[in-house]
Amino acid sequence: MFAFAYSGLESFYIEASTESIGRGAFSFCRNLLPKNFSEDPRNRYYLIDDGVLLTGDEKTLHTYLCAKPQSIFYTPDRVTDILDYAFSGAENLVSVKLQDPVRIIKSYAFSECSNLEDITIPLNVTSIDEGAFAFCYKLSDVYYLGTESERNEELTVCEDSGLNDDLLNATWHYLDKPESDGTIEWNPNDLQFKGTTPYTVADGTPKTPRFTVKLKDGTVVSSEKYTYEYRENTDAGTAYVIVKFKKDYAGKVKAWFKIYLPATTTTTVANVKDGIKISWSKVEGAAGYVIYRRAWSTTTDGWTTFERWNNTTALNWTDTKVYAGTRYQYGVKAYFARRTDPVTGAQIGGNVGDNFNLGEIGPLKTTVRITTRTLKSLTAGSKKMTAAWDGSSVFSGYQIQYATDKNFRQNAAAIKIANPKTTSTVIKNLLSGKTYYVRVRSYHVFNGMTYFGEWSNVKSFKVK
Repeated sequence: MFAFAYSGLESFYIEASTESIGRGAFSFCRNLLPKNFSEDPRNRYYLIDDGVLLTGDEKTLHTYLCAKPQSIFYTPDRVTDILDYAFSGAENLVSVKLQDPVRIIKSYAFSECSNLEDITIPLNVTSIDEGAFAFCYKLSDVYYLGTESERNEELTVCEDSGLNDDLLNATWHYLDKPESDGTIEWNPNDLQFKGTTPYTVADGTPKTPRFTVKLKDGTVVSSEKYTYEYRENTDAGTAYVIVKFKKDYAGKVKAWFKIYLPATTTTTVANVKDGIKISWSKVEGAAGYVIYRRAWSTTTDGWTTFERWNNTTALNWTDTKVYAGTRYQYGVKAYFARRTDPVTGAQIGGNVGDNFNLGEIGPLKTTVRITTRTLKSLTAGSKKMTAAWDGSSVFSGYQIQYATDKNFRQNAAAIKIANPKTTSTVIKNLLSGKTYYVRVRSYHVFNGMTYFGEWSNVKSFKVK
């Protein structure tokens, strides 16, 4: 398994005696060039146009799509299973068209396909396993080649851990939806677009974006020849306009757009004893929040992809899975609760009533994980004292603060120590007979920015 994963492999030859290729064997081989191969009768394995490795006998897709930009993948008529991690990380994949022999999409098969926008699922597919579409943030449309009732009866989508929410929260299209006599084009000045998804942001007022109605041949229909009605167009979710033709035309046409929850207006991050604490402002209408995080990697000299934690209802959260000296960046997105679509009757939202797609990420905030110091001792002298603490060479240095009150406001002062190997210092010129309070924290300088850790425990003493 994963024999050539993440390698710079550009081409390969498989011996005729080869019996199998493990799951993810060529995953993340971004240099593997797409070529047009025909099946070799001496060899069980062959490549098709977009660089997808198939097995002729087992009829199983084995490896990652190493495709050209804006790739659209069609499964050949012999593929029945999409194996674990088969397309994981296929960043150029934007559209997938599965055909009838496919019956199972296994765990994480399309995970981290960050540009995937739509997928066509045939009626024969009976199971979509855990995380098959995890972190497919742009997935907006699912075309199911059957009716909605057939989907409910025949298709099982794993909802454990919420990792298929991007699939569940996309707009599903069914064969039993009536065909329209025309199309609706939204005015680009009234809506924004993420890929092909039109959207606006909720502000408590009804959203009525302008549109143009055209027949299938492109003829523009004048407004006196139809009536229209907006539905579900105030709160976060999927909003619709339904156009009913009259006079010279008959039938109706429907178009949708998304209403996102607004972004959090403030986000703060701070080092605490157990990790990094993230706090954010409340978003009206939110059922909860999703926290996104990425880390700075020295091996790639850049940010990693975002991780995600779901279903947090509070306005703060502490990330305990952090490492000292590593820089992290956080953002928060609101989501809304599951409810019934008034047009289709379908349930909007994903597992446990969450819709993670319908929100705007608030301002990103960056910090460095700095562990909390312990102030070990204070030794009093004549108008001076010696403070000692546990040190850490991971960070740039320390800051010692002292004052004559517990809130560090009266006669307050601070000392900066730029050598991380120094773990004690003498504080001089203190006031006789006064009780002083002392605490210490680490700081770290990263790319010209100074980040501070949490203050240590507080100790006190009375100056002689």
